[in-house]
Amino acid sequence: MEAATATETTTAMAAESAQRLLARIAPASCLESQPRDDPDMELPAKVLIEYSMTELRKLKILAQQLQVVKFLLDFVADADSVPWAENSTLEATRKEMNQVKEQWKALKEEYLEEVEKIEAAIPQLLGKLEQLKTKKSLLEEALHQYQQKAAAMEILRQQQRVENTRLAGCVDESHQRIRLCEEMIQRVQIELQQRQLRGEMWMENFKRDSDLLQLLEGLSGIRLVSVGEQDIVLDVQDPGAVQQEHPLKPLRMTLRWTKDEKLQVQTDSTFVTPADAMLEEHVLDVKMAVLEMQNTYRSQARLLQELDGLQDKFPVDWRPKERKLLYLKGSVVCVLFIDPGYPTSGGIQLLSLQGYTGSVDVQLLKPPQASPTLCNWLVYLSSNSEI
Repeated sequence: MEAATATETTTAMAAESAQRLLARIAPASCLESQPRDDPDMELPAKVLIEYSMTELRKLKILAQQLQVVKFLLDFVADADSVPWAENSTLEATRKEMNQVKEQWKALKEEYLEEVEKIEAAIPQLLGKLEQLKTKKSLLEEALHQYQQKAAAMEILRQQQRVENTRLAGCVDESHQRIRLCEEMIQRVQIELQQRQLRGEMWMENFKRDSDLLQLLEGLSGIRLVSVGEQDIVLDVQDPGAVQQEHPLKPLRMTLRWTKDEKLQVQTDSTFVTPADAMLEEHVLDVKMAVLEMQNTYRSQARLLQELDGLQDKFPVDWRPKERKLLYLKGSVVCVLFIDPGYPTSGGIQLLSLQGYTGSVDVQLLKPPQASPTLCNWLVYLSSNSEI
């Protein structure tokens, strides 16, 4: 196979060399084939350039001869008017004329020699043209045979490529089918594993929901809203909400289990949030989490009810850990401290006015009511023009 490839490469190189040689012979053969007496024939550019250069050399020689003739004619025309005072001047002139004649003769001889050389080179050139014509015919015939063989080889190569492409397509199709079967087997195995895990998770969720249901049945004020695969939503209600004219909105609490089977607690209220222990660490006991949030909600039920009605009227922020209420009035933040027993036994104090630049004493600011409520404080602070 390698020997055949090397032979083809050598043959192709020989064919390219033959084409280049024929391209070089073409101008000469064109010149040879055209009639020489035809004045309208178009000669190749290279022949025209050589002919123009030869004619230019001839014209230069003729120009030099014409200059010598002009000099002689001018000399003869001015010979009578020039005073010949001394014989030495005439003698110098004659010498100069002799030198000019010698130069003219030398130029003439050089011109004749060049003409003889050109005439002597013409037969050799014609002989070479005949040889080139013969070699051109041989090269054209060899090149034609090579092109026929190359075309036949190209057809064979194309057929081989088509066959190789068909076989490669069959192999790729077989590989693709095998790959699809393997992928299908893997998907079935993965689906089987997922179904097994889902079954185990359903069993765990069923056990967890059963335990939670038993817990909820033993608690009062807890309503089950929804149960998901990873979370449970509860509503914590105030036990005295039924007897109230305007009952407090229930606290929506979400218990969510993580992948490591630990519990996270979230609420929908900005005033009642899980304790720090529930936020910093995962909760493990569901009962402890529910009871903790229920106690927090019940202990702050009255205050939360009042805050729930005020947060739509005033820009307030409740911080249950510090028991501070922040009220924003313009650029001043009024900080109020609410006693733990409010509204039954505790009161409200104005701690500071953050951002206030006036001279009013904070301790002197107080609503006119004897036991002002949180609403009285916010109305008083919002209507106070000194702040």
